[in-house]
Amino acid sequence: MTSKKLFQQSISLSLLLFAVGSGHVQAATPLLLVADQIGAQDITDRSVEQPSADDGLKSDESRNDKTVVVRGKRPTNKIDRQVYEVDKKAADRGESAAGALSKVPGVTVTPTGNVSLRGNAVEIYINNKPSPIMSGDNRSAALRAMPSSAISSIEVISNPGAQFESGSAGSIINIVTRKAIVPGMLGNITGQLNSNKGYSASTFIQNSKKNVSTTFFGNLASTPGQSRSGFTTSPGQLQPGTSTNSEGLSETRGLIASMNLTVDVNLGERDALAVQASAMHALTKTRSEGVSGIYDADTMLSKNYARFDEGRYIIENNSFGLTWTRFGSNIGDNLKADAKITRKVSVISTDSDLIFDPSLISVADVPSQLSNWSRSRQTSGILSVDYTTTVGNDQVTTGLQVTADTSKEPNLALAPSTNGGIPVVNPRLSNSFEYTQMLLGSYVTYQKAVGEHWVVLAGVRAETFNFNGRNGDNKPGVKSNYTNVSPSIFATYVISDATKVRLNYVRRFVRPTPRDFNPSVVYIDSQSVRAGNSSLKPQETDSFEASFEHSRIGKSYAMRAYHLDNRNLITPITRVVPDLQGTGGNILQVSRENSGGSRQTGLQLTYSGQFANKWYLNLNTNIYSMGIDVPSRSVKQALITNSSQIGVSYIAQNQDSLSLNFSIQGRQITGDGYIEGYATNSMSYTHNISKTLNLNITVENAFKTAKLRIVRDSPDVKAQSWSTLQRPTLYVSLSRRFGTGIFKP
Repeated sequence: MTSKKLFQQSISLSLLLFAVGSGHVQAATPLLLVADQIGAQDITDRSVEQPSADDGLKSDESRNDKTVVVRGKRPTNKIDRQVYEVDKKAADRGESAAGALSKVPGVTVTPTGNVSLRGNAVEIYINNKPSPIMSGDNRSAALRAMPSSAISSIEVISNPGAQFESGSAGSIINIVTRKAIVPGMLGNITGQLNSNKGYSASTFIQNSKKNVSTTFFGNLASTPGQSRSGFTTSPGQLQPGTSTNSEGLSETRGLIASMNLTVDVNLGERDALAVQASAMHALTKTRSEGVSGIYDADTMLSKNYARFDEGRYIIENNSFGLTWTRFGSNIGDNLKADAKITRKVSVISTDSDLIFDPSLISVADVPSQLSNWSRSRQTSGILSVDYTTTVGNDQVTTGLQVTADTSKEPNLALAPSTNGGIPVVNPRLSNSFEYTQMLLGSYVTYQKAVGEHWVVLAGVRAETFNFNGRNGDNKPGVKSNYTNVSPSIFATYVISDATKVRLNYVRRFVRPTPRDFNPSVVYIDSQSVRAGNSSLKPQETDSFEASFEHSRIGKSYAMRAYHLDNRNLITPITRVVPDLQGTGGNILQVSRENSGGSRQTGLQLTYSGQFANKWYLNLNTNIYSMGIDVPSRSVKQALITNSSQIGVSYIAQNQDSLSLNFSIQGRQITGDGYIEGYATNSMSYTHNISKTLNLNITVENAFKTAKLRIVRDSPDVKAQSWSTLQRPTLYVSLSRRFGTGIFKP
């Protein structure tokens, strides 16, 4: 099949599929569309049978209607992303969204909700938009509660193009949900306990009736944790002074409650409205204790003290959004408008007690109590408009986005009390920072078939950014204004339905966070502070990729070569400074600056498929070179390293499954040192107690390999820090499905 015919059918069928999913194709019966996409694979067994009484459908009329079937191809790939359909058999046996994600080549999912793509952190979208249920502490529960039967496909966007807002250079995983065409309900409820004395309960419910579809997610979780850590500092070449050695044990316990409600309403033949509301409340308590020693220039112990830290962190996040879609008279013409407002409040309070060794210093002169408090309130509003139309055999998409944020964050630090005296305000760590920022972005993309084998998607995005910050201690205001233009181009050469070659180039900009602009010194803990930089500029990244992909039912493999070039690099800078709280020792101060650049060039190999009767293998390995040059710190280094993930699964005749996952991250260099390599591992067993009830047992970090070590080696500071990422943890969960709709168990 030629690329032009593939492209034409892709546009017409995928747009029709979108219309049906939104309730805009008037059909009296269920309609299954399988869109034709670039490099698609034939489907021979996807016809839909007429529903029977056993289907549990509540509408008698729907049982009497005939099912319409449009035959086509499996939608395995789009030009700017890789698309993976959810395994229907796995969905039927109650697999969760987390299980579906873990089967995507290069994707790793942990029970704690960490999702990585080829070893790097990713953003998770739902239906091409960021989702509050897939961010922060919500993510783990949402991935476990959402059944994979509610997912149509999973899209991997390794190089986001012009239609995506800049701000981060990371990849995106987009979960495309099914739209219930036949009235009915689909639900799932999951409970989990773990060996850290934590628990969670979550539910996912989707209900469709006539012109209204409702989706609800709710979660309640207790998340305890424990880790050991330590760090040492020694005088650098430009920072003579004392050195420090510290070790400690920290414990955390969090309680989070969240919900998300989405209502989709069909307003008529051409209009649809979606309403989304979410709320989240999280409380985290921390407690740590440790011992610190302070040494003079002759390496003699001058002070020795025990630390006892307690912290309380409260976060509230609420959002409300509306999406209106208008379809034109011709298939392919649609206008979509999104409006969303989010309000986030966080309150942080910490207390530290320092108990010094009286044999080394007079107790009467020792500061012993440290207290810090901060409260931030942020309000964000987003308005976006997107329009898609077909021009002949080509497709054009254009859009506009306006984002406005306001925030205020006061920080209060109390100076240590002496001899039981009343603490006083520490002016060196007390400040207030407030800001307003606005982002105006617009884009246009054009997709066209060229010749018999090529399909090209070209786009450009322009963004204007305006930031105004003000510090409450009469320091000069912070202003940042700029306009950036980001081009992107994707090209696919179709060799056959199963084999293709992809080429793409994208320019992205990574913006500093508002917190990075705050010029004041802000308390982090008793051993570290942070300081912003009001002159930061965005980091510019050019990304090049070339890949060869082969995919057929039961097996897929790919080879991907890539190169990243980062300029005006936003580099974390760590310095050893005297403790601003008067303990007499040294602490670490972390800041950021634009300096130099970095490069990464690599080759990645992925394989996914069945290698024996009931055995399945997911393999990903990435060998790459890294280079970084920070002239302001006289740092220039390079290395060759790798990251790899391997997953082996066994699925028995009764659909019980056993899986083992292991990942390795090699050493990575930073602007002031390097991060030592580490490994993670997990084992999981799933037992189908019945058609609707599943038991899952998972052991995380069974081999105690998850340990992180950071080395800072620059002219300013020589220091090492280490921490255990997670102690061995056992998770046991029960999941029950229920429903009456077309996607019922």
